[in-house]
Amino acid sequence: MQIIREITKKAPYYLTHLIAFTLPLSAKLVSLFVLLFFISVLFAGNYQKGFLKTIKKPIFYLPLILYGFYFVSVFFSENKQVAWFDLQVKLSLLLFPLFVCLHQDFRECDYKKILISFVEGCIAACTVALFLASVKYYFSFESDNFFYTSLSYALHPSYLAMYLVFSIVILLCLFDFNSCTLKTSLFCNKFIRLFIYAFFSVVIVMLSSKSGIFSIIFLILFSLLYLMFVKRKILLSSVSILFIMAVIILLPKIAPYPYSRLKAAFTAVENINNSKKENGEGTSERVKIWRASYRLIHQHPFGVGVGDVKAVLMEEYKNTGMLIAAKKHLNCHNQYLQTALAIGIPGLILFIGMLLYPIYTFLKNKEYLFMLFILLVSLNFLFESMFETQAGVVFYAFFYTLFASRHLPQSKKV
Repeated sequence: MQIIREITKKAPYYLTHLIAFTLPLSAKLVSLFVLLFFISVLFAGNYQKGFLKTIKKPIFYLPLILYGFYFVSVFFSENKQVAWFDLQVKLSLLLFPLFVCLHQDFRECDYKKILISFVEGCIAACTVALFLASVKYYFSFESDNFFYTSLSYALHPSYLAMYLVFSIVILLCLFDFNSCTLKTSLFCNKFIRLFIYAFFSVVIVMLSSKSGIFSIIFLILFSLLYLMFVKRKILLSSVSILFIMAVIILLPKIAPYPYSRLKAAFTAVENINNSKKENGEGTSERVKIWRASYRLIHQHPFGVGVGDVKAVLMEEYKNTGMLIAAKKHLNCHNQYLQTALAIGIPGLILFIGMLLYPIYTFLKNKEYLFMLFILLVSLNFLFESMFETQAGVVFYAFFYTLFASRHLPQSKKV
């Protein structure tokens, strides 16, 4: 019985590791471990005595209120079945803050080790993806197997690229920007870290995710400025800048597929006002979707309801001749627009507040890792409706709550 009690008590901690590790690997495994995590918290006992006081902190209750907005919008939606399914997808926004505030021992978990589990999961995901691409190449001799959707077997390339950028942020913040406190970790070795940085950067380019490439460029510039002006490593920064310039110059030769996608994106943006026909190019299509979404938000400032967003979008696509977008049943491809269209301008203001408040709080406390996480997802919200997929909403809710849990108040066990 004592062994069972110990396993039950430790289960939530180990399941957080499993969630972090499997996020880049398998949506089904993540769903299973998330469910087991919630069940394990209920059975572990050891609840916080100050639960109600804790949940009143803005960093915890903002996601709950946002979920409440989505819940209320169900009753204004005509497509109730779609609305209830959408609430299930977003359920992590509600349950992670609630259960973490409920569980007494969660704040005692070593959050750094959980972050390392996520990095290890990303390494495993990239290794598996490259292995599968190599097998497909062996039989087909088609180099396209190493790029974009053909490479990312479990997730959309944009999500895997975001995960890899966040993994680089984790390693930089835990080991390079601060003194190493995880003495037993292999990542304490700077040569291993440099290899991982290069490995992830190459895979991000191979994934050909424009948001991922922009994110890694932003991160590289931020890191170089930090090294140059804070750490005063002028020589290392200068050599890095020269290396990056060489890579940019050689990009059309060493990575023609990602380069062609970036070039097509810039061309599409330049010609967006002159284009009268749909050409199927992702960026051009996305800009037109954003415009259509904006028009709908202007018509429905208080939203159309979480269940009717897709139906309203499909009607607008057809009315404006966006047949490709209608055929693909595309969402807004922008979480800010998606939120405003579903729950209105008040919901959008709350959503933005949920991003700005943590930045203010953790910038004040000099917790730059959480701040960079929020900035990273805020950037990706511009290009993807992340809360419409498990890969986006679980990633955000899990790590948002993990960082927030470090500020849970101390309370006695009951």
